[in-house]
Amino acid sequence: MFVLLPAAYAALGIFLIYKLRFFQVAGISCRFLSGVFLLKILAGTALVAIYTYYYTERTTADVFKYFDDSEVMFNALRHHPSDYFQMLFGVNNDSPHFDQYYNQMNNWYRVYESNLYNDSHTIIRFNAAVRLFSGGYIGVHTVFMCFIALMGLTALYKVFSAFIIQHRQALAIGIFLLPSVLFWGSGVLKEGLLFFAIGTAVFCLEQLLSRKGKWWHWPGLFFALALMFICKMYVLIALFPGIIAYSWIRLSANKWVYLKYLAVIAVCTIAAVNIKVVLPKDDFLETLSEKQRDFMGLADSMKSGSIIHINKLEPTFKSFALNAPEAFINTLCRPFVWEAKSAFEWAAAIENIFLLAFIIYALVKIDLTKLRQPLVPYCITFVVVLFVLSGIATPVVGALVRYKVPALPFLVIALLLVVKDNAFPKNQWVDKLLN
Repeated sequence: MFVLLPAAYAALGIFLIYKLRFFQVAGISCRFLSGVFLLKILAGTALVAIYTYYYTERTTADVFKYFDDSEVMFNALRHHPSDYFQMLFGVNNDSPHFDQYYNQMNNWYRVYESNLYNDSHTIIRFNAAVRLFSGGYIGVHTVFMCFIALMGLTALYKVFSAFIIQHRQALAIGIFLLPSVLFWGSGVLKEGLLFFAIGTAVFCLEQLLSRKGKWWHWPGLFFALALMFICKMYVLIALFPGIIAYSWIRLSANKWVYLKYLAVIAVCTIAAVNIKVVLPKDDFLETLSEKQRDFMGLADSMKSGSIIHINKLEPTFKSFALNAPEAFINTLCRPFVWEAKSAFEWAAAIENIFLLAFIIYALVKIDLTKLRQPLVPYCITFVVVLFVLSGIATPVVGALVRYKVPALPFLVIALLLVVKDNAFPKNQWVDKLLN
């Protein structure tokens, strides 16, 4: 059953890819999407194997620690089903009664706790829900996460392929086959849920703005935004200004594109810096400073081997502005080849080299007239804000490699939106792969 049950669910996933209209997409075939799905399952399985046979400390491995904690929650179903469902949906589950479960978990409460929402709860609940179907086999959880992430990536492709018709081959590779996206977005980790949430939000928003939306696109959009909030709140913060500015442009006119983006970014920045005036307990800069402090404390306690020096963030706008450029560069470029110490970091360093080379090539081949497209600053805003927030709070290269993953497809998309139509000639071998 360890192999047969995940294989059965994988077969069901392929069946759904061929049967659901959602996966009928211009430029790529169901065969390609099925291949990506299987490749993601292999990547997710490899991640489990690495944390089983190489990094053997199960209590510190993200792929296992939340999975193991979910067993405690799931076991309540047998004798106290109401407790299970209250914990699963977060309904009145903060009373002392539930400490009998939470105290058995290693990650429900964080050693370094700030006033941020504990996003570990979300992945524990996801695993507890999937246990209804998995029989406790982590391979099934991997298959479920791979399918969910594939849906989000497919939604992203459907939106942007309508605007990047000349470079759909490169777009498919940039969205589905980037090594970091493929690897970290295929394990039983928060990244898979994030890709689903981001893709769903972008797709629903585009449908609504293009007047093609149906009633369910509204709850779909709000559900996706809520899922981002409880998975990784900083991802929602990074995406929010682009959503507001892009919606404003599409609902008015495609004029003053960058001025409108700058206006929205300015308003969001002022609101974030001054939110403590209205909500004294929600000081954004203080929270970000606490997040950096918590991460440094956790890294020191675990004796992380990939700690890098970052300047201490004070809860002031001046400190944030001074640290932002270094944070962006660290997220974009690190790990450097000469500081890579593990297979993960070596792979990330090599990927960084190719991404930087791609950026340089795209700038050489840029079509300046395409910069007027409102989707360009939409993607760039998300990338810049997420890179800065990740780099400013994260002193560990190994974690930084993962935290920037949700923005990588948008970096590729932004570059493909602005290059000349002949920048990437079609390749017949790639065409056969996609179709």
